[in-house]
Amino acid sequence: MTRKQPEYHSSRAPVSFASKKEALDALAELDHGFCTESFTLGVCSTFGVNPLLESAIVDSQANKGLNNAWDDHGHPLSDGTRIFGCAADTLAVHLCRELRISYLPMQGRGSQLRTAITALRGAHGV
Repeated sequence: MTRKQPEYHSSRAPVSFASKKEALDALAELDHGFCTESFTLGVCSTFGVNPLLESAIVDSQANKGLNNAWDDHGHPLSDGTRIFGCAADTLAVHLCRELRISYLPMQGRGSQLRTAITALRGAHGV
């Protein structure tokens, strides 16, 4: 039996954000989402931190997990697609830790994303 290898999706050109507010607004929209490599690189560059990159396979049926993933043009990626980037909540927490900003740890991905974004907005006045 031959197993089909998942398609690999990646692009290395970072997404450009005009401001930290724009980057945080975009990140806040990705509840339970997985950010592409270029989005992750763009957000990290905007905040002046080293990127945190990981690999995942899209699974729209994941219960309370990473069930939203899009390409750099906003098109949803199909189940089984391998993507390289970072989970939105993980990226927000990474920014807080790298910038030494206190945030409220939460259990759920959506809650964690919101509390980390709130802490980042407060620290940067956006």
